[in-house]
Amino acid sequence: MIVCPSCGSSTWTLHYTGPIRNGSFGKEVVASIQKCSNCSLERLDDKFSLPKNFYSTSAYRDALEQHIDEDHHFKSHGHLLKYPLEILNHESFYKKNVLDLGCASGLFLDAIKGLANLAIGVEPCTLWHDLLKSKNIVPHTSTSEALATHGSIFDYVVSHQVIEHVDCPQSFVRDALKLLSPGGRLLLSTPNLDDILMHTLPNDFPSFFYRTQHKWYFNSQSLLALSKTLGANVEKLVYKHRYGFTNYYSWLKIKKPSGHISDMPYFDSFDPAWCSFLESTGRADNIFLILTNQ
Repeated sequence: MIVCPSCGSSTWTLHYTGPIRNGSFGKEVVASIQKCSNCSLERLDDKFSLPKNFYSTSAYRDALEQHIDEDHHFKSHGHLLKYPLEILNHESFYKKNVLDLGCASGLFLDAIKGLANLAIGVEPCTLWHDLLKSKNIVPHTSTSEALATHGSIFDYVVSHQVIEHVDCPQSFVRDALKLLSPGGRLLLSTPNLDDILMHTLPNDFPSFFYRTQHKWYFNSQSLLALSKTLGANVEKLVYKHRYGFTNYYSWLKIKKPSGHISDMPYFDSFDPAWCSFLESTGRADNIFLILTNQ
């Protein structure tokens, strides 16, 4: 019996069976997705989940046709930096202790370490550690290791698109909260199960949205249920949308993403209004949650 890590329910229903992404775009495997009947958290069926050591080697990046390389990581993830900086405000990190949980090459810590008092990274793949050390970022392989070394001293713990990968989201968030100093903040982000395309194209988009790399799928309901279960205080829940209207139009027209590439510049001026609309209605592609200890 699998207990929902968000709400504690043990009642699941089969929500989806079909192709899902298995690595980079275009690679697929047929799998099943279960849905919690109480809080709507969704999970990948265990038999399709990746092995526990998948993230401690280059296997994760290899599957996505990415590389353990700083320049390549910036090209694929650099555009994500602006969202936590917008939500938390860049100046907030001045003389603060900051930990990035799942830091990879340390892009986020690079952006704030000139302001921060202490910049610490938790990254299970040790192939990144020499690079992190060369940038004066102290690396650890796990939250427990960071806690044993530093204690509960962090003003900010940031974890961007990691919770969907872990074995147990409840343990993951509980351990992250332990790192916080009194008044500290934990910022989590994850893909939004209520993404506009999941509603507009329910027969086409799920095969792209679901993937073997993601074990869990959250919306605001299941994230808030998890926060309540842990007794954490919810300071803010924010939606952020990363893609312009051209990407949405591409899905409607050819059932494929265009990503950040726009071949229809007449849509570009509409993008801010499009993103604002999705963020205000909870249909954006990402959710950000700020938690504090009670």
